[in-house]
Amino acid sequence: IKIKQHTTRCIVNTALRAKLTIQLSLGNMKYNMKIKFILLLIIILSQESHSQEIKLRNLEKDIWGEINLNGNHIIKGNPSKVVYTNYTYDEKQKVYKETLSIFLDLYRTSTFNFDSVGRVKNRLLFKSGNIKGIDEYQYQQKNNGQNELLAQRYWWNNSSKKELDFSLKEIYNSDLLTHRFTAQFELKFIYDDKNNLIKITQKEYQNPHKYNQQGDILNLKNNKITKSKTLFSYKYDDNNNRIEKKEINTEYITYLTRYVYNKEGKLIKEIKLSYTEEILDYVNLKNYKYNSQGSIIELNEYIKQTAHESPSGNIEEYIKSFLLYIDENPSSYLIEHNAYTYEYDEKGNWTSKTFYKKESNSSFDYKNKLIRQIEYK
Repeated sequence: IKIKQHTTRCIVNTALRAKLTIQLSLGNMKYNMKIKFILLLIIILSQESHSQEIKLRNLEKDIWGEINLNGNHIIKGNPSKVVYTNYTYDEKQKVYKETLSIFLDLYRTSTFNFDSVGRVKNRLLFKSGNIKGIDEYQYQQKNNGQNELLAQRYWWNNSSKKELDFSLKEIYNSDLLTHRFTAQFELKFIYDDKNNLIKITQKEYQNPHKYNQQGDILNLKNNKITKSKTLFSYKYDDNNNRIEKKEINTEYITYLTRYVYNKEGKLIKEIKLSYTEEILDYVNLKNYKYNSQGSIIELNEYIKQTAHESPSGNIEEYIKSFLLYIDENPSSYLIEHNAYTYEYDEKGNWTSKTFYKKESNSSFDYKNKLIRQIEYK
């Protein structure tokens, strides 16, 4: 979770002039002291008022059908609660019914609650109307200025048993995530001088991390590193738009994503490929459409998973020619078609996302709707 906070300014001089006028007119010390206290309280409260941009971070996988390249889900404004509910369309009754089918873990039927400064306090997970579990979050700031997010996960196996476990530790330098600890892994996030993420590396330790009650890792120094590798690398254009993401998940398979933007800097095309030295075996093409406010209103995704061997044996050259072809004829080649549509509230946050799915040239045969209810302060 990442929070950006902008403190508003108040005009103190106006309040002080008003205070002086009231003092002169009342002429009573007792009332003057009360007025001073009230005015001071107003000034303090106005200085503490703020607007926020909340980002729910899911680094495990990309947000399915989302536009944020860093896997962030942005909520604008001052949310106090966010509720996600999933629905599936009933063809016989022609209505949407609540379902356990989900987009991703982040979008399970759940409720996010925020604290007084806009940080996520907890997430309640529901099943059949009952709480299945709770993710609770703790925060602390070290003396060296680094911010840390500590996550404690509570799960109920039955009404009397509760399990506590530190499942996540994140360290931030300013607003930039620098380290993430899960299980027996450590991820390191490396940035360029423009704060663009350019690489993610991973260390695997021999033993799982052990934590104390403050969330400090007790066995980090003495824990042997068994593996170390680069997971992701990124490239950017002159406008700091990400144009390429490469993942080397194994020694043999490369996952490559390329991004295309319009003149306004909006992402309009995203192409994902997976390939070996000789074979292209997966293609995913996404096209984005926006409204006049710059918010995404439609996403069309075309997928094909099949093995195509390069005739010349040069996989890089084959990929270049292949990309030119599917760019002009996406639906004629890619056999699975998914579509997403969005609706927004007055603050520009999406409140409804509908997912359609079809195979080959058939009509859309599956519909899933995700409703997001946001309560603001």
